[in-house]
Amino acid sequence: AAMAVAAPINASAADNPMTPGEWEISTQVEMTGTSYKIPPHTMRHCITAADLAKSGGVPEPQSHGNTTCTMGDLKKSAQGVDWSMRCSGDANVQMEGKILYDSATQYHGTIRMKTSVQGHAGEMTQSLQARRVGDCTK
Repeated sequence: AAMAVAAPINASAADNPMTPGEWEISTQVEMTGTSYKIPPHTMRHCITAADLAKSGGVPEPQSHGNTTCTMGDLKKSAQGVDWSMRCSGDANVQMEGKILYDSATQYHGTIRMKTSVQGHAGEMTQSLQARRVGDCTK
Protein backbone atom coordinates (compact mmCIF):
# COMPACT_ATOMS: atom_id res chain seq x y z
CA ALA A 1 0.00 0.00 0.00
CA ALA A 2 1.33 3.44 -0.84
CA MET A 3 1.73 5.79 2.08
CA ALA A 4 1.84 9.56 1.93
CA VAL A 5 5.03 11.25 2.95
CA ALA A 6 4.57 13.01 6.23
CA ALA A 7 6.82 15.61 7.66
CA PRO A 8 7.00 17.69 10.83
CA ILE A 9 5.00 20.81 11.54
CA ASN A 10 5.24 23.89 13.74
CA ALA A 11 8.98 24.60 13.52
CA SER A 12 9.12 28.38 13.73
CA ALA A 13 10.79 30.38 10.98
CA ALA A 14 13.42 31.51 13.49
CA ASP A 15 14.37 27.89 14.25
CA ASN A 16 14.14 26.72 10.65
CA PRO A 17 16.93 27.75 8.27
CA MET A 18 15.00 26.60 5.16
CA THR A 19 14.69 29.11 2.33
CA PRO A 20 11.23 29.61 0.76
CA GLY A 21 10.87 28.29 -2.77
CA GLU A 22 10.29 25.15 -4.82
CA TRP A 23 11.69 22.08 -3.04
CA GLU A 24 12.42 18.71 -4.61
CA ILE A 25 11.96 15.86 -2.12
CA SER A 26 13.24 12.38 -2.97
CA THR A 27 12.21 9.35 -0.94
CA GLN A 28 13.50 5.80 -0.84
CA VAL A 29 11.35 3.25 1.01
CA GLU A 30 12.61 0.01 2.52
CA MET A 31 10.04 -2.50 3.75
CA THR A 32 11.06 -4.78 6.62
CA GLY A 33 10.80 -8.51 5.90
CA THR A 34 10.69 -8.33 2.12
CA SER A 35 13.23 -8.21 -0.67
CA TYR A 36 10.81 -6.17 -2.82
CA LYS A 37 12.34 -2.82 -3.69
CA ILE A 38 10.03 0.15 -4.03
CA PRO A 39 11.38 2.51 -6.70
CA PRO A 40 12.59 5.90 -5.42
CA HIS A 41 9.98 8.66 -5.65
CA THR A 42 10.61 12.37 -6.23
CA MET A 43 8.06 15.16 -5.82
CA ARG A 44 8.14 18.94 -5.76
CA HIS A 45 6.52 21.14 -3.15
CA CYS A 46 6.29 24.94 -2.99
CA ILE A 47 7.27 26.22 0.46
CA THR A 48 6.37 29.88 1.02
CA ALA A 49 7.53 32.28 3.74
CA ALA A 50 4.03 31.95 5.22
CA ASP A 51 4.42 28.14 5.27
CA LEU A 52 7.73 28.51 7.11
CA ALA A 53 6.16 30.85 9.67
CA LYS A 54 3.08 28.64 10.18
CA SER A 55 4.35 25.08 9.91
CA GLY A 56 8.08 25.06 9.37
CA GLY A 57 7.53 24.70 5.64
CA VAL A 58 6.33 21.13 5.61
CA PRO A 59 2.84 19.70 5.10
CA GLU A 60 0.58 19.19 8.07
CA PRO A 61 -0.92 15.72 8.62
CA GLN A 62 -3.62 14.89 6.08
CA SER A 63 -6.66 12.72 6.66
CA HIS A 64 -7.93 10.53 3.82
CA GLY A 65 -11.30 8.79 3.66
CA ASN A 66 -11.90 7.03 6.96
CA THR A 67 -8.32 7.53 8.15
CA THR A 68 -7.56 10.48 10.44
CA CYS A 69 -3.99 11.60 11.17
CA THR A 70 -2.75 13.76 14.04
CA MET A 71 0.67 15.06 14.98
CA GLY A 72 2.17 13.89 18.26
CA ASP A 73 5.45 14.92 19.85
CA LEU A 74 7.43 17.63 18.08
CA LYS A 75 10.94 18.70 19.04
CA LYS A 76 12.57 21.38 16.94
CA SER A 77 15.89 23.14 16.86
CA ALA A 78 18.06 25.05 14.41
CA GLN A 79 19.61 21.68 13.45
CA GLY A 80 16.40 19.82 12.66
CA VAL A 81 13.09 18.40 13.80
CA ASP A 82 12.02 15.14 15.49
CA TRP A 83 8.34 14.24 15.49
CA SER A 84 5.74 11.52 15.77
CA MET A 85 2.40 11.10 14.04
CA ARG A 86 -0.46 8.65 14.40
CA CYS A 87 -3.20 7.78 11.93
CA SER A 88 -6.25 5.68 12.77
CA GLY A 89 -9.26 4.37 10.87
CA ASP A 90 -9.07 2.18 7.75
CA ALA A 91 -5.28 2.48 7.99
CA ASN A 92 -3.51 2.55 11.35
CA VAL A 93 -0.06 4.11 11.17
CA GLN A 94 2.50 5.08 13.79
CA MET A 95 5.37 7.25 12.55
CA GLU A 96 8.53 8.67 14.02
CA GLY A 97 10.62 11.01 11.95
CA LYS A 98 13.77 13.07 12.03
CA ILE A 99 14.91 15.76 9.60
CA LEU A 100 18.34 17.37 9.78
CA TYR A 101 18.94 20.68 8.03
CA ASP A 102 22.13 20.47 5.98
CA SER A 103 21.84 24.12 4.91
CA ALA A 104 19.20 26.71 3.98
CA THR A 105 18.67 24.80 0.72
CA GLN A 106 19.07 21.12 1.69
CA TYR A 107 17.89 18.64 4.32
CA HIS A 108 17.86 14.89 4.83
CA GLY A 109 15.93 12.64 7.16
CA THR A 110 14.33 9.35 8.05
CA ILE A 111 10.74 8.33 8.78
CA ARG A 112 10.03 4.98 10.43
CA MET A 113 6.48 3.64 10.07
CA LYS A 114 4.49 0.78 11.52
CA THR A 115 1.28 0.16 9.62
CA SER A 116 -1.81 -2.00 9.82
CA VAL A 117 -4.12 -1.89 6.81
CA GLN A 118 -7.01 -4.36 6.48
CA GLY A 119 -5.35 -6.74 8.94
CA HIS A 120 -1.94 -6.64 7.25
CA ALA A 121 0.87 -5.31 9.44
CA GLY A 122 4.08 -3.88 8.05
CA GLU A 123 7.10 -1.82 8.89
CA MET A 124 8.96 0.52 6.58
CA THR A 125 11.64 3.17 6.65
CA GLN A 126 11.64 6.20 4.34
CA SER A 127 14.91 7.98 3.66
CA LEU A 128 14.46 11.61 2.56
CA GLN A 129 16.75 13.92 0.61
CA ALA A 130 15.47 17.41 -0.20
CA ARG A 131 16.87 20.44 -1.95
CA ARG A 132 15.60 23.84 -2.99
CA VAL A 133 15.47 23.97 -6.80
CA GLY A 134 14.33 27.56 -7.36
CA ASP A 135 11.44 29.92 -6.87
CA CYS A 136 7.88 28.61 -6.67
CA THR A 137 6.21 28.35 -10.07
CA LYS A 138 2.61 28.67 -8.81
